[in-house]
Amino acid sequence: MRTSTSKALRIGVGALVGAWLAYLLLGNGYLNLGAIGKPILSQEAAEVRVGSAFTWWPGVIRGRNLRILVHDSNVEMDLRIDRFDVSLSLPAVLKKTLSTSRTNLDGLSLRLRLTRQLPKLCRQAPGLPTIPGQAEPPGVAGKDCVAQVETASPKGTPPRPEDLFRVKLERLDVSRVREIWIEGYRVEGAAAFRGRWAFWPTQYLEIGLENFIMRDARVRQGERKLAGDLDLSLAGKLTTIQLSGLEASELWKSVSVRASIRLRDLQLETVRRVLLKANPIAPPKFPDLDGLANVQSDMDLEAGRVRSFSMEAQADQAAIELLDRRLKGRMLLAANLAEEKERPGRLLLARSHLAIHDPQLGEGKETKRFPDTEITVSALGDSRLEPQRQRADLEFRAEVSRLKFLIELIPGGLPRTAAKLLLEDDVPMVA
Repeated sequence: MRTSTSKALRIGVGALVGAWLAYLLLGNGYLNLGAIGKPILSQEAAEVRVGSAFTWWPGVIRGRNLRILVHDSNVEMDLRIDRFDVSLSLPAVLKKTLSTSRTNLDGLSLRLRLTRQLPKLCRQAPGLPTIPGQAEPPGVAGKDCVAQVETASPKGTPPRPEDLFRVKLERLDVSRVREIWIEGYRVEGAAAFRGRWAFWPTQYLEIGLENFIMRDARVRQGERKLAGDLDLSLAGKLTTIQLSGLEASELWKSVSVRASIRLRDLQLETVRRVLLKANPIAPPKFPDLDGLANVQSDMDLEAGRVRSFSMEAQADQAAIELLDRRLKGRMLLAANLAEEKERPGRLLLARSHLAIHDPQLGEGKETKRFPDTEITVSALGDSRLEPQRQRADLEFRAEVSRLKFLIELIPGGLPRTAAKLLLEDDVPMVA
């Protein structure tokens, strides 16, 4: 009896060892197809390549030079990861779900653009990312864009959701994010984050960020620099959103985040473009802005609602469209918003002011300068904003150190005699 039990035990152990050795051989052979130039996964619209990888236990995989290329009828993407260490559920893969319980990534670069037929691609402004195997956008190597071979995947019958891979990445830890280039916007710098990510194409998206840190990054749009020395720290989440029929207002309500951001040489016109597209809280009107500014801002959003917001900005030379004129000068802005506890969604504007030094008024080709003049506009205690209702109740105090500047703002000006009498004693004015 004892002999038969020992024999059965040896056979069982031998079978397990044999299965493990077979897994080592077959699993590592499959993962290292990249050594002979083959992808480990290739479908009509995507492929996955690995430079080298090793697995010692089912689902535990380490490797280098992971590359995912997507080229379907909607998007074209190139995702590169220098090193990866994951714990993958193999049974979930059989159900077309890429599910990990631990995901460590190091050295990440992402390039993504919309799929466009060649004539439309060649009409775009320079600045779109290049995607290997796809037609190159304008501005790359001085080539004749329309002379290329058409590569865009034609639109066909949409695939069934159950035929698409789902992605669930838990305990996601990413270090050394080098580049994020989406359409014409490109961010380069040093970034790292922890969190989770769940995505089912055409169905839903969910993101959780425990911590996201970016330092000394540069932001560009095409060939234009939008900001330099970007420092960003945030934590938050995007609750599960249904992608089918998604509206901007629903997406906004899914966002909760606490963030701190510092920017040097921010293009002020970018602020206007962002605000006008921030549905549903976009202001109906916003003056044109121009110039560069250094910005420090902190914000707290909960389910798309602003709980608090503060910003300080300094511009050595900025411009604002004022009526039919252009007001330029050295500007300092401080803004502080806080939600009223009794009225969720309504924001109190406190300790907020705008100061303009040495202003200039431009009209057409003519510019009038007002040296040693200072303009200060300060919000008073009863100023409120209600972004969702597109409503603002503002009370403010304006101070101008020189009366001649106010006279210049009067349409048609004042009679010369009246202006001379007023300017003989050019005193500060308060409104």
